[in-house]
Amino acid sequence: MPTKRIVVATANAGKVRELAHALASLGCTLVTQRELGIASVAETGATFAENALLKARHAAAESGLPAIADDSGLVVPALGGAPGIRSARYAGEDATDAENNAKLLAALDGIGDRQAHFYCALVHLTAPGDPAPSIATVRWEGVIVDEPRGDNGFGYDPHFLIPALGKTAAELAVDDKNALSHRGQASRRLASLLGAARSPPRHHSRRVKVGPLKESGLAEARALSPHLPARQTIGYVHADIELSNPRRQELAPVAVKALADTGALMLCIPEHVAAQLQLEAESTREVTVAEGRSVSVPYAGPIKVAFGNRLCYVGALVMGDTVLLGAVPMEDMDLVVNPGRREVTVDPASPNFAHARA
Repeated sequence: MPTKRIVVATANAGKVRELAHALASLGCTLVTQRELGIASVAETGATFAENALLKARHAAAESGLPAIADDSGLVVPALGGAPGIRSARYAGEDATDAENNAKLLAALDGIGDRQAHFYCALVHLTAPGDPAPSIATVRWEGVIVDEPRGDNGFGYDPHFLIPALGKTAAELAVDDKNALSHRGQASRRLASLLGAARSPPRHHSRRVKVGPLKESGLAEARALSPHLPARQTIGYVHADIELSNPRRQELAPVAVKALADTGALMLCIPEHVAAQLQLEAESTREVTVAEGRSVSVPYAGPIKVAFGNRLCYVGALVMGDTVLLGAVPMEDMDLVVNPGRREVTVDPASPNFAHARA
């Protein structure tokens, strides 16, 4: 459980501001290791998580405080995972952003597969020897482009294109980047993990009430509380759906694998999906999660939901890390959940209708 003061194993003030915003509800104060006169430790790990743990254990040992550390970088599968953990020094120990990008593009010359992702491992330790650290890991998917675009980023951002937006990371507004980026998502995920650790234990089968509709569904609880066991969600069936913003038809649709939950009422989407679709919040809803916490979440829309030849228009709760397909959009599209076969299909009694009979 985090205490009032936490050391962050970085000298980057921007990272600390981002973390402080994400962890504000926990009532902790963040200080950098530089403020405490702590030198950086050598990053000798073979993975991002190992390096984050090394940095956090070093900062905790030197300060006597709980510690947070991250390690992140760009991973290009076609290059065997490079630049990977050496992202900041890909072209040499003191390489500039321009030199690193030049080496990246040279390595990709003649290679058609430009898929890439930014990866972040963010770690919290209560003490140097903490045997059960809280670890949040996130991937931010994109592709590498040859021509740099945008002035709002650093590192590989000008060459990292998000296809769904048609923009590079360096072309995103600051708020949008914070919502979408690997570090932004990891910060919020860690805040969720630490918040759950602070809450008193509750029985896992407690139901969830969403806003004035008083509808319950354990998948909403799991969306905000990833420590709930999978067996407690209803159905555990996934559906490949496509989400789009009918008010912004120039934006590319977002294809997602949604958790289909017939015990839940509404569509729920993570913040990064809402940001990609540039949705407007129409109101807020009060959500009581499994631990008993009451959380206000945005209700955004409209959203066009498509499944095969079916479609509907609904609003969504912006919450959690997973897209949840509840009863309303499934009823609107006249879909059937088959738990035995773990699949979602159109109603066999009306296979050629593009929307619900209702």
